[in-house]
Amino acid sequence: MQEVVEFVLSSIIMVVTPIIFGVLTLDNNIRKDKSKVVVAFLISCIIYSLCYSYFDGGIKTLIGFLLHVFIFNQIFDCKLPKSIIVTFVYVIIAMIVDMLIFIGINILKIDKEYCYDIFAGSLFGNLLVCLIIFVTCIILRNILKRINNSKLENSNNILLISVFTLLCVIILFFNIITNYKSNNSICSYILLIVIFLVIIGNLIKEKIVINDKIQEYNGLLGFMKSYETEIEENKIQNHEIKNQFITIGSMLNDNAPKNKILDYVNSIIDDNSDIDDARYGDLQYLPLNGLKGFICSKLNKAEEESLSVSVVIKNGIEKSILSKLSTSDFKKLGILLGVYFDNAIEASVVSDKKYLGLEIYIDNGNVVIIITNTFGNIIRSSEETNKRISTKGAGRGHGLQLVNKVISGSKLFFVQSEIIGKVYIQKIEVKK
Repeated sequence: MQEVVEFVLSSIIMVVTPIIFGVLTLDNNIRKDKSKVVVAFLISCIIYSLCYSYFDGGIKTLIGFLLHVFIFNQIFDCKLPKSIIVTFVYVIIAMIVDMLIFIGINILKIDKEYCYDIFAGSLFGNLLVCLIIFVTCIILRNILKRINNSKLENSNNILLISVFTLLCVIILFFNIITNYKSNNSICSYILLIVIFLVIIGNLIKEKIVINDKIQEYNGLLGFMKSYETEIEENKIQNHEIKNQFITIGSMLNDNAPKNKILDYVNSIIDDNSDIDDARYGDLQYLPLNGLKGFICSKLNKAEEESLSVSVVIKNGIEKSILSKLSTSDFKKLGILLGVYFDNAIEASVVSDKKYLGLEIYIDNGNVVIIITNTFGNIIRSSEETNKRISTKGAGRGHGLQLVNKVISGSKLFFVQSEIIGKVYIQKIEVKK
């Protein structure tokens, strides 16, 4: 009875061992459907028990390999090619463990007949193997995770190579173990194992490197295609904008009525809102260089979105650096204000309090512009700019790209963001 219990426990341990390997080295851990996991586990234990009771040698090794493929396929929900590759890696780890056991037997001068006839396959022996594999996986975890979770191209080729390599493993190690019982020389066997592992390791490494390059080039190609598309779209847009400015210039030269010119401009920007005289008065300290009208239009847009708008502009701004900006710098300031106002309005619209604030003052001769807004969406950190920005989804970062382009290497503009509670604060400082 005791022998039966030990045999069953040994079978369970030998099935648990590859599962531990999978948990430590696979990103897609045990599947969520626990009923399938339990069924697969029980089937594996039964097959393992039958296999090691009625088969021996190479056939047993082959069935064991297929059993491990079944475990990774059913318990971890890996596709068949990947299950074979993961099993192949597991076999290599088992080979390393065998090599360590060979060395241990030789160092400790343990009787080989006792080791292979009694100790090997016993409950304690299987526990020891499981423990060594566990420790090996912990030590080599990062390497094994990279191998097992890499997306390899041409999986059929990998599958074919793995099968032929498995045959070599069966022939080589079955002969090594058989001959080792009657041969005291272990150095040649260990040398064969090391050479085999080095060759297989290099092959896997080369395949991963090649696959990483393929992934990199495919990603680069996709980026180039999208970039080319964006360039073509920008060309068309720039052509249209150029024609629109030519039309506006012609209307000015022909002394067209102001209302007609404004109607044409509003039709281009799809904005038919009238400038609020009261709001325009709040901006009285801004210089008369177009900035007042630009900010006024943004504030009107915010009020149309039912936002509560607050404006504080200190005296002296009209004679500050803002009134002395070159055309190029004024254009850059317009980009910064446009992007930040649009982002602030868009974020505040989906918030609970729906607030937008603007404050402009002078600090040591520098003009400080602060735009504040409430927000209701998620705030994340941009890895490229190390600034907190709203999460808006793919294809919505063109404004921030423009901002990065403006402030990159600029000594005139300094931007900084801060979050206090549910209020996002964007600071733009124009250096004197």
